[in-house]
Amino acid sequence: MSNTGLQPFILEPISVRKVWGIDGVGERWEISEMDDAVCRIAGGPFNGASFRDLIRRDPDGILGKRIAKENGGRLPLLLKTIMAAEALSVQVHPDDVYARSSGDAERGKTEAWIVLDAAPGAKLIVGTRGNPDRRSFRAALEATGAKAGQAMLESLRPERNLSAGEVGAVFRRCPLGAMLNVIPVRKGDCVYLAPGTLHAICGGLTLYEIQQACDVTYRVYDWHRMGDDGKPRELHVDKAMDVLDFSSVPAVTNISDASDGDVLADSPCFTLELVAFAGEKVIPSAPGRDDAFMIVTAYDSSLDVCRGGARIALGPGRSAFVPAFAAEGVVLRSPGRSRALMARPVSSAAARD
Repeated sequence: MSNTGLQPFILEPISVRKVWGIDGVGERWEISEMDDAVCRIAGGPFNGASFRDLIRRDPDGILGKRIAKENGGRLPLLLKTIMAAEALSVQVHPDDVYARSSGDAERGKTEAWIVLDAAPGAKLIVGTRGNPDRRSFRAALEATGAKAGQAMLESLRPERNLSAGEVGAVFRRCPLGAMLNVIPVRKGDCVYLAPGTLHAICGGLTLYEIQQACDVTYRVYDWHRMGDDGKPRELHVDKAMDVLDFSSVPAVTNISDASDGDVLADSPCFTLELVAFAGEKVIPSAPGRDDAFMIVTAYDSSLDVCRGGARIALGPGRSAFVPAFAAEGVVLRSPGRSRALMARPVSSAAARD
């Protein structure tokens, strides 16, 4: 395949059913080359082609030479939209070392969220409170029964629209709930989650989630809820206890306080940057990261991703993949003021330079 064909393109999202999802659908995998969820190209000269096949034909041109070499020619990131009708499980993700040593995955999961939509009273659980340790946390987990779990889950339902204080009162009556850091959130909130951070997305939220290409989750607690098969979903408490970092309590910022070029999340695996413009914006190369792909997502209004004669129209929440070869000369256009999210991978070699 010639590099001249590598213009920005969009992918057909893959819907994933979840017990906590809206009408049963909890996730849309927007940009994915995961083994069990490979997206297909939507439109353009490669319409209908497998994203994996496209990468295999020219990994350097699609991913970038460094990124392709360091990741065995595989896409190292995964972009999802999370759509939660009720709370997800309380969970944690491993880092690279633990994921490999346990045999669960080739890499761990570092992630960042942007709240795209939030029902009144929507909440997140991020980190712990009260300085628990593994022994006290596990004891609280074992002491939390079904009645308490259902009461906490009920308090988090978006239709209840309970205040943070009201939800806190319910949680404090439960041994585990008293240790969970429950916070109110609103549209535009940004949260970076390092591996080992305890968390749960709660009902009434639609999130942008950029992460390492890993779908390993260690469920700590699932509210004594039944899965689609009528049985409790599997928990992974022992592994969760191995990786939990009780000191990790993420800060929350809001995109309304950010300006063009501000970094919303900066990890060893990816960066997430805000692009704010009126009319037209030329996307500059990132120092040390010019040989890498980009993922551009329209945040709150429609915009066009342009390069040469190619134009990709994006509605709010939709994303375009910009191959490494095409990363130079990308222009965003909009009839008015617009904001976009731009995710780029981080090369381990570039990080050491």
